[in-house]
Amino acid sequence: MDNFKKFRRRLIAFVFAVATSASFIPQSAFAAEDETAPAVETEVDESTDVDTDGEEDIVRESVYEGDGYRATFQLDGIWDGGFCANVTIENTGEEAIEDWIIGFDYPGEISGFWNADFLSTEAGNYIAKNNEWNQDIPVGGSITFSIIGGEDFVDFPTEYHMMSRMSRRDTEEYEVSYEVTQSWESAFNANVTITNNSETDIEDWMLEFDFNADIINIWNGEILSGDDGHYVIKNSGYNSVIPAGESITFGVNAAYAEEACEPENYQLYSFGMSDDETDETDMQTVMNAYSKLKIGFAEGNDANSVTSDLTLCTELEGATITWISTDPDVISDTGAVTRSDETKNVSLKAVIQCNDYSMEADFTVRVIKNTYEDYDTDFLYDMDSLELLYIYNDDPDDLEIYLSDDGYIADLNGRFSQIVVESPDEALLSLYEVKSLMGCDDPKTQLEWEKTSFDSCGYSYKFHQVIDGIPVYGQNIVVSTDTEGNTTALHSKFIPQLSVDTADIISEADAQTVIEDAGYNFVSSDGLVIYTKDGIKPAYNINCLMDGKYYNLLVDAHTGDILLENLRSVSEVISASGNDEFGVNQTFSVNKFSIFHTTFYTIDDPVRNLHYHDLAGSHDHSIWPGDPIVKFSNTWTTGEVSAIVSANHVYDYYLETLHRNGFDNENGEFHVSINLGENNSYSSGAGNNIVFGQRGGSYTTAAQAGIDTVGHEFTHSVVADETDLNLNYNDAPGAINEGYADIFGYFAEGDNDPDWNHGEDNHAAPIRVMSNPNLRHMPTGVNDTTYFYDFNVAGNTFDHGGVHTNNSVISYPCYLMWANGISDKDRLAALWYKSLLYGYDSDAEFDDVRVNVLRAAKAMRMSGEEIQIIKDAFDTAGITGPTATTVTGTNVLFGKVVEADLDTIAGNNTPLAGSLVTLNRSGSSSIISIPTAFSLSDTDGTFKFYDLRPGTYTLTVSHAGYISTSLTMSLVSARMTNYCDTIELIPTSYEGVGTASGTIKDSVTGSGVSGMTLRVRSGMNNKTGTILTTLTTGTNGNYTLSQDAGHYCIEVIDQRTLASGEKRYLKTYFNVKILGGKTIANQNATVSHTLDSNQLRIVLEWGRTPYDLDSHLIGPKSDGTTFHIYFGYKQYWEGTTEIADLDLDDTNSYGPETTTLYNPISGDYSFYVYNFSGSPSITSSGATVKVFTGNSNEPAYTFSVPLTGNGGYWNVFTYNSRTRRVTPVNTVSTSPVTP
Repeated sequence: MDNFKKFRRRLIAFVFAVATSASFIPQSAFAAEDETAPAVETEVDESTDVDTDGEEDIVRESVYEGDGYRATFQLDGIWDGGFCANVTIENTGEEAIEDWIIGFDYPGEISGFWNADFLSTEAGNYIAKNNEWNQDIPVGGSITFSIIGGEDFVDFPTEYHMMSRMSRRDTEEYEVSYEVTQSWESAFNANVTITNNSETDIEDWMLEFDFNADIINIWNGEILSGDDGHYVIKNSGYNSVIPAGESITFGVNAAYAEEACEPENYQLYSFGMSDDETDETDMQTVMNAYSKLKIGFAEGNDANSVTSDLTLCTELEGATITWISTDPDVISDTGAVTRSDETKNVSLKAVIQCNDYSMEADFTVRVIKNTYEDYDTDFLYDMDSLELLYIYNDDPDDLEIYLSDDGYIADLNGRFSQIVVESPDEALLSLYEVKSLMGCDDPKTQLEWEKTSFDSCGYSYKFHQVIDGIPVYGQNIVVSTDTEGNTTALHSKFIPQLSVDTADIISEADAQTVIEDAGYNFVSSDGLVIYTKDGIKPAYNINCLMDGKYYNLLVDAHTGDILLENLRSVSEVISASGNDEFGVNQTFSVNKFSIFHTTFYTIDDPVRNLHYHDLAGSHDHSIWPGDPIVKFSNTWTTGEVSAIVSANHVYDYYLETLHRNGFDNENGEFHVSINLGENNSYSSGAGNNIVFGQRGGSYTTAAQAGIDTVGHEFTHSVVADETDLNLNYNDAPGAINEGYADIFGYFAEGDNDPDWNHGEDNHAAPIRVMSNPNLRHMPTGVNDTTYFYDFNVAGNTFDHGGVHTNNSVISYPCYLMWANGISDKDRLAALWYKSLLYGYDSDAEFDDVRVNVLRAAKAMRMSGEEIQIIKDAFDTAGITGPTATTVTGTNVLFGKVVEADLDTIAGNNTPLAGSLVTLNRSGSSSIISIPTAFSLSDTDGTFKFYDLRPGTYTLTVSHAGYISTSLTMSLVSARMTNYCDTIELIPTSYEGVGTASGTIKDSVTGSGVSGMTLRVRSGMNNKTGTILTTLTTGTNGNYTLSQDAGHYCIEVIDQRTLASGEKRYLKTYFNVKILGGKTIANQNATVSHTLDSNQLRIVLEWGRTPYDLDSHLIGPKSDGTTFHIYFGYKQYWEGTTEIADLDLDDTNSYGPETTTLYNPISGDYSFYVYNFSGSPSITSSGATVKVFTGNSNEPAYTFSVPLTGNGGYWNVFTYNSRTRRVTPVNTVSTSPVTP
């Protein structure tokens, strides 16, 4: 038995070597077994029997229960100097035992055997192998072999070990050939030959391959599976062994698929004896690699947002890694990323292998579209007024804005950007549209991405502010989106115009000396940060220990003063007494490892990546997480069992209910430590370790026996991962942290306790009662007499400012929401979890919780009744929240209603006084309604609407004796007067079918364009909805439309087949009118080609009169003067570069006149229209100006001529080529606006 002693010493050394690592159990269930009793169990038959020679009574049989098998050793006869016995192996598992080989530890001599071959008889360690004909043991079946002892019988074997296993053969060890031997119309016969190229026999072979044919029959082999063309073929028993250098052949009869093909992707397997020590070491190597395997992401990338190549390691912990991608066109097997115009999810499989042992790990990553790659931020309009936010929020109730004391956005609920956000880079792009409202100059240089979070409602992208590369401590900017990437919320603690003096600061070593002089032990430094409380100060962020507890200190880099002391070991404060665990029997999984004849066990959970440690009664926090729990028997203390049950329950709750994969949502390593020498529980500063004390004091059981206690501490780790609350475990931030921990501790516990108790299972009485906090002298709100008001008093350190007292200010409203109608606890939990993902800063207040929970309710599309329940709950707690800023639009909408006639001259129509005009904002149920007779006058048909927010509106106009019509328009800017098209109401006398005709012209050449597709919809400016009919323009660009009397919007699309190099026209829209029984001609439109990103095209069109309107563009020259493009000076060049031109001067009505800015010089431009004819007034011209920019696929702006104003100049807009911003002017005056 000396060999066993030596082996045991090696095993013990191995176990303790592993135990010194931070984690030695992998993230896989591979080695887990259900173990409720020791694996070795000997049953002895106490009956007696006498052999045929009259020997004395003896025990004849022993039974060993192994993993998936039972071994029975039965004595058949004994005599002086020998014995004979039968050994029966029964398959009790769920799979066949292939090519069985079994080892056992008989201490005496075995001299003969049959029905088996013996491979080893060394030092009493015997290995028996099948005789080929009995090589496999089916499920429920058994085999028996016999042995003869060469000396007196000593004792029964005490341990057995099944040593056979399947091995993947290297491709160099074999060769597979394929030959069709016969074929006919629909089927064929073929032979597959396997040649053994190795120097050893290949036993019990099995071959898998892909074959695009239907195998009907097989000979010399057996089909184990053949799904979807993937076949697994096993030997027929008599040909199970392929001797070294020889071959075997099996044949198939198969039906052809669509085309003839050969098998491919061959892989050969064999069964044989495993080398225990080598195999167990290989297994441990693979499992260690599995537990540490992660994908490497580029800076700013994570699994949810991949924009750059991945780093896929190929070697780890002594194992080799092979990667397989489900979409190699997007992510190659080496990690190279190719982005397209759509976001795609890609699965990656990692095969981790050491010799013949392997495991697989699966990952899914999201590769982001390349739509915004190298996107020029100048394309994004920086909204400098709050009113502009209504462009993206049709329903006024969708937008809530909370401003900081300085007047910048602090919180915003609603959409704020046109960017579809699916990555941190795109989240930064979205902020360019609100950067002025945030007080930010350049988000890309002033913000750094920190993390991305995801839940069922969408994504949250967390950033922090940096100044000259130095992070601002505890101040977050969080962009939230829905699942489609539309922005839904913004949280901003950005500090505008922030600067910091880093001259003459102390060194990091000096800061370390400061904290050591104060009695702390230095652990590490996170470098310089900017601390913004009580002034702007550079500070060193130091992690340290005192009295065995972790602290985070900020040391003033100028003065050396300690600015902030933050305890990072978060504990519960409790007061009661108790004695023991519950004594309830639990079933759970453990890990069993066997090396030769020695077995050890751990309770670490490789699937959940939970690792358990024993602090052995130590009070020292610096040794956390402590020694791993490893045992040589499958027996566990009540404290260990409680830790397993509680931690598994909490982990599974987060995964199954909240869809969060571990504390960090990446299934990261998490450590559970027990037997702390205190009556307490903690969440450590490291963020991935929770610690539980022993029974005694307030605890009637060990702390980990309470699922809500474990859920509480686990939630602290989640909070630390998602927010900055852990950076200030004091006062309101600390109470918010504790409040969330209590809430999710209760939800995770999962009982139906109506009182919402906390700590009732491991204390003599609940330590907190969320339904009535006053029962434990805790407040129901900030106005409660038990509220701990004095946490801001200098020098007050009691419970870090009452964090375990005031936390009920947060948990009590959650209870009220449940009690008052949000009774689905899973839904309520999802609401509070979503609120957490919006982030909290290190200086968060209770009001921030109200804002985040209401924001989450809107994201979850909760009903108005439920949202009121939420508001009432917070009101009850005195958390009334910040006041949302009221944004009043100052837009004016001006229009005119006239009687339709038979021409296209807008100025000669009869005004219709007394018409009813209703205005409806898209997404809103509110209607603004006034009769035109009362809007301005009862004679000119004009009307006005005031105080309109930007957005999309529908005007509906009606009048007795006329056909009602509607017009859709968008107000894209704030604080301006908007003019809609003149609305011509058609008399009912013109009901019936009529005709409209016209020409679709090239905006530059003025010539007709044939082959254009025209889609017709009812209503003016109606770009969506039912298409009534589709037309195609003729040879000269002409069209003819016949419809019932009314107004129609025609969408013009270029769907032509283009010649090489030919440019496609942009989509556009125009309106036509039809009077029954009449034909109205010259209802024309223009189309424009696509532009380069920096170009601008301006198209002027008008009615029949005035006959001559002229386009004018004024812009900068490189020498500082200006150029002027108009009919007298149609082009401007600098050297060989054309800057701008006017295509033609139309003096005979309608237009178009097209001005194109090809190569803008940096500076300001203005565009206006002059009424060269003089009469009639330009206000009656019906003129429109369409502006096309390089990044628009239809007009970016459409301006209608104002209906009021004196003078011949229509000042349309100004343009800044540096920012590429068009600023509307849209007024008629006696002089032009110039840059």
